[in-house]
Amino acid sequence: MNKYFFEELNKTGVAVAFFTPKGNGGWDYDDADSLAHYEALAADFNITTEQIVRTKQTHTSVVKCVNATNGGEGVCKPFGTMGFDGMITNTPGLMLCTKEADCVPVYLLDPVKKAVGMVHSGWRGTVGQISVDAIKKMVAEFGCEPKDILVGIGPRICAKCYEVSEDLYAPFADKYTSEEMKELFIPEEGKAGKYLLNLKQAIVFSVEKAGVKPENIFDCGYCTYHDDKFDSYRLEGGTDNRMLTGIILK
Repeated sequence: MNKYFFEELNKTGVAVAFFTPKGNGGWDYDDADSLAHYEALAADFNITTEQIVRTKQTHTSVVKCVNATNGGEGVCKPFGTMGFDGMITNTPGLMLCTKEADCVPVYLLDPVKKAVGMVHSGWRGTVGQISVDAIKKMVAEFGCEPKDILVGIGPRICAKCYEVSEDLYAPFADKYTSEEMKELFIPEEGKAGKYLLNLKQAIVFSVEKAGVKPENIFDCGYCTYHDDKFDSYRLEGGTDNRMLTGIILK
C-alpha cells in the first residue's frame, strides 16, 4: 500500500508513523473496500487488523487510553458508544489510527518511556486543547515528561487555504493571547468578517505551553487543500474519502 512516512519520528527507532495518499476510500468500519485496505496495511506491518484501533471521531477533545483489548475497534470490530478523537498507548504492536480530509493529525511519541499518541484535531478539538489533553494523559498514565515528547503535525489544510468566518474568533480568543491571535487569524483582504486560520500554529502554541520543546515539534509540510496527493473535504465538496494517519510502537 502506498504511504508516506514521518521520518523525524521514525528515525528514533521506537515507532513508525505514516499517512496515506488519495485512493484508499473512507477507511470506514463495516465496509468491504475499507476492510481490504486495512488488511493490506496490516500486512505491510506484519500485524493483523485486530492490532489496529481507530478513533470514533465526533470532533471532541476526548482522549482514550487503549491497549491490546481495544485492537480491531473501528476496523473489524464495532466501536463503543462514546466518541473520542485521540488515543494513547504504550502497547507495542498496536497501531493507533485517525482519519482526516483537512483536519490536523497530531502524532505524539515519547522515545524515553516508549509511548505514543494519535490525535484528530479539527478546529473544535484544537480549541478544546485535545493535543494538550493527550500529553497530560501520557504523563498521568505512563510517567512521560513533556520535554521528552516529540510532536508531528501531519497533512492538513494550511493557513493560506483555511478561510473561516468571524464566529470562530471568539472561541479561540478565550484560549490564546492577543499576540497569538494575530498569528492565528489573518483578516482576508476585501472580505469582511472572513479570516485565514492557522490551525497548525494554534496546536504548536498549545503544546509548547504544555512543556514540549520547540525543537521537538515537526511539520510534514503538506496541505490537503493545495497538495493534490490528499483528499480535501473543502476542495472536493464534502468528499467521504479520507487520509489514514497512524503510529505504532515497535
